[in-house]
Amino acid sequence: MTSALPTLIDLLAHNAVAHADRPAVIDDGAPQSHTMLYEAVQRQAAALSALGVGQGDRVVLIAGNRAEVLVMLGALAWLGAMLVPLNLRLSPAEMAQQARDAAPVLAVVDAACAPLWQAAWPEGMPGVPTVVLGAANWPSLAVAGPPTAPPVARRDAPELGAVMLFTAAVEGHARGAVLAQSQLTASARQIGEVWSLGVNDRWLGVLPLFHAAGIGLSLALLAAGGTCVLLPRFDPTAAVAAVEQHQVTVSATFAPMLGAMLDAAQASGASLASLRIGMGLEPPATLERLAALCPGAGFWSAYGQAEVSSMVCLGLQSERPGAAGRAVPPSQIRIQDAAGQPVAAGVEGEIAVRGPTVFLGYWDVAQQRPFKPADPWHRTGDLGR
Repeated sequence: MTSALPTLIDLLAHNAVAHADRPAVIDDGAPQSHTMLYEAVQRQAAALSALGVGQGDRVVLIAGNRAEVLVMLGALAWLGAMLVPLNLRLSPAEMAQQARDAAPVLAVVDAACAPLWQAAWPEGMPGVPTVVLGAANWPSLAVAGPPTAPPVARRDAPELGAVMLFTAAVEGHARGAVLAQSQLTASARQIGEVWSLGVNDRWLGVLPLFHAAGIGLSLALLAAGGTCVLLPRFDPTAAVAAVEQHQVTVSATFAPMLGAMLDAAQASGASLASLRIGMGLEPPATLERLAALCPGAGFWSAYGQAEVSSMVCLGLQSERPGAAGRAVPPSQIRIQDAAGQPVAAGVEGEIAVRGPTVFLGYWDVAQQRPFKPADPWHRTGDLGR
């Protein structure tokens, strides 16, 4: 693991030197080194700046899992601006609401996802230009030549919002959780330390990058100097092939994805022997199959949410079946009552989290800034004991 790096730019700049030629991202089978990723971020930051994006601005992103999503995240962090990735499974009305609340200065749309944006805004979002990701006029990892000089990176502002992730709705209205650069990098370090991630680790990126877990795991692997192996969508046969081809060591899935991968591996005879870490929520029968096929892989349970920058609890399922793991230090977890007071062991209450990964707050649409109560314990709204 790297030492404490307060901003995403510090992380990427460190990697460009310490792990220069090692692969940072493998997208559609093509590896991009840590140096290439850092240079692409600079090109993207320069292009965004030329389009008028600056500190505090929001940019909506509608895209699948591709390397440019991580480039966009880094480029906007460079400018002190904020990425707002929208869930591709939203209805047109939901997508329109979330984009409207974010009040972006720009919309970036993956060509494959253009019909989703068109359905949300048939006449275009008023006053917001749209750029098609991957079009000839847009810099991406495929752009050759030296980086165009961007403005000075905002390394002096680790507390600036870097990502807005829309999360649980209140009275039918989704809220945007705003995460600072320092909170994202703190989460990446926490996960990496628990799993002892290193430069030889590779993550199978099948969880969407518009989700806290997808972003969090990507950054955890990058913080360790490792590699994100991105797949555009989950397909069990393609996922198993990627594990074998790229010697993936880390896999995180939602049920029944793991079961489908095990079926595909058994049908094709592919090896999943490189896996050492699995994570998710799976039934005992699936975990028994995993143990038989991949005896070297430990399966981890987890608890987290967008408001705490991904996972704040991790634990081996074999140590405490049915539990969500232990708090990942220095984050702290407690169960409390409606008055905010801790309850006794075994008593059900609300899960509360305190620590360096807790978000800046929910986006205040009227004030155009994040807001949260002064209480350092974030009330998750989830029940536990």
